[in-house]
Amino acid sequence: MGSQDAWLGTADKVRQVYGGTALGAGVAAAAGGGGGYEFKPEEIDGVIARWESLRDEFLADQQAIDAMLGVMQPPAEDQASTGFTRSVSDGLSSLYDSNMSMLDYVNDYIAKLKDAKGATENADASNAESAGSFMKAFEA
Repeated sequence: MGSQDAWLGTADKVRQVYGGTALGAGVAAAAGGGGGYEFKPEEIDGVIARWESLRDEFLADQQAIDAMLGVMQPPAEDQASTGFTRSVSDGLSSLYDSNMSMLDYVNDYIAKLKDAKGATENADASNAESAGSFMKAFEA
C-alpha cells in the first residue's frame, strides 16, 4: 500500500466520523470556525464520541506500528537483507509520523468540540438565568 493509499484510508476514516463528504462541514462552525451551525447537547456529545472513537483507532494503529518497528530485524547481515529491512523501517517510520500527525489533529479537534459544547452550555445557562429574572420582574 503506497503512502497515497494510506492517506486516502485515513481521509475515509475521518469522513466516516461525519457520515458526509465535506470534512468538517458544519462541525467546524461549532468548533469556532464561524458560521451558524447549531448542536443540540445530545448531538454534540455524539459527534465528540465519534471523534474519540477515531482517536482510539489511531492509538491502536500507533501501537501496531510501534510493535512492527520493534521487531524489524534483517534475516541476514547481507546488503540485500539489511537494505530491505531499512526500507521497510523507513516506511513504517513515515507511517508513524503520519499517524501521529492525524492523532494530533483529532485530539485538537476534540478539544475544540468540547470548548464549543462548553460555550453552548454556558450560553444556555446564562439565557435561562436571564429569562428567569425577566419572568420574576413580571411576577412582582
